[in-house]
Amino acid sequence: MNTAILEDHLPRATLDTNSVKSTGNKHGRSKSSESVELLVEGEKIRAVKSELARHCRFFSNMFRPIFKESIAKVIELKNVKLSSMQTFLQLLWLEANHEDMACVKLMDSLGITKVCEVLILADMLQHPAIIFFLTRYLQEMVTVSNCCEVVQTLAPTYSLAEVLEQARHLARDNIIQVSQTRE
Repeated sequence: MNTAILEDHLPRATLDTNSVKSTGNKHGRSKSSESVELLVEGEKIRAVKSELARHCRFFSNMFRPIFKESIAKVIELKNVKLSSMQTFLQLLWLEANHEDMACVKLMDSLGITKVCEVLILADMLQHPAIIFFLTRYLQEMVTVSNCCEVVQTLAPTYSLAEVLEQARHLARDNIIQVSQTRE
């Protein structure tokens, strides 16, 4: 059976039919494989519950039978930016399909601030692999020309201890170049 984490926004991914157990509904699909709409900043994003649950701990917990979201057709996610959610879901799909270079290209198309926003969302949605990837990506993006900005604004604002440490080391090791870029 072909399906995707996102029904409307991403290429199709293959769903392992053995991972979905039938609960005897008329379509032979479990309730967790049904569509759900994520409501973010007033916009609906259609997704497949079983794929979200399979690839993300937050959604796996949310779709447990003890929570009302397990049967909800629309789930509102508050305090989440639409662009960050769309990027997170793209990363989720790419990561699930081992598309590492596509993940890097996607991050390259964003600015450092947007990557930080997606990192905060990944932390909220409890996805360690994406958190690790984004943190490493940010560490590699620290340069002599932007290390002061990272130290002064981005790292403290987004609580990025590893990135802050990387920027401090870079600034200390290249103090002459850093002072020239600040002039």
